[in-house]
Amino acid sequence: SNVQLLSMCTSYFNMTEPEAADIWLDALKESCRAAKKLGVGRLITQVGADTGKERAFQHESIVKNLKAAGSVLEYYGITLMIEPLNTLVDHRGYYLTSSAEAFDIIREAGGRFSKVVFDIYHQQVSEGNVIRNITNNIDFIGHFHIADNPGRNQPGTGELNYANIFSAIQSAGYKGWLKPLPLFAQYDAHATFFPYGPLGTNELAKLKVIAAAGHTVGIHTLNHGDARTAWE
Repeated sequence: SNVQLLSMCTSYFNMTEPEAADIWLDALKESCRAAKKLGVGRLITQVGADTGKERAFQHESIVKNLKAAGSVLEYYGITLMIEPLNTLVDHRGYYLTSSAEAFDIIREAGGRFSKVVFDIYHQQVSEGNVIRNITNNIDFIGHFHIADNPGRNQPGTGELNYANIFSAIQSAGYKGWLKPLPLFAQYDAHATFFPYGPLGTNELAKLKVIAAAGHTVGIHTLNHGDARTAWE
């Protein structure tokens, strides 16, 4: 098989409530052990819901969690990536929407094993200014997710110019991987595809083409459970 598992999500998402810190850290250790067994070097974590308390309080809770995680991540050699999401369309009630705040959290937490996963679709919905936000903070980005807007569909179906975005990422010196097939091949990059809807359930031949081109095919169970049937 050409499918390689390059990242996965942690098993518990709650970094905004200090009283959940011990549970979160124990779950992170469990996720690190699972990732290590599977040869995965990156974990993605959502930070959790906005509790309604002052944002500075929740912000500091996230920073403290990442600081506490530092020795665990270093021991396993795994990079943990927090993810800003949009609340206008997809994730109402989620705490972290701003890439600027995400980068601030990483700076404040310190540690070389903490990064941001920059979902270009989510950040276009939340704030726009995608290229500048990426290139000004490229050292704090560990991973990219892509989709077009509106609709969270394939690149080229909406308002985002991915040719320009990937060119800017490349010029900024990003050392990771990206890529959709002919467009991504132009930049010799690599991407993780999370199949959604009909692509995940009815188009196995297309998934095999994606995998054969060197890309990762993932199952996004948190919000896109319909994709799981593609592998049954």
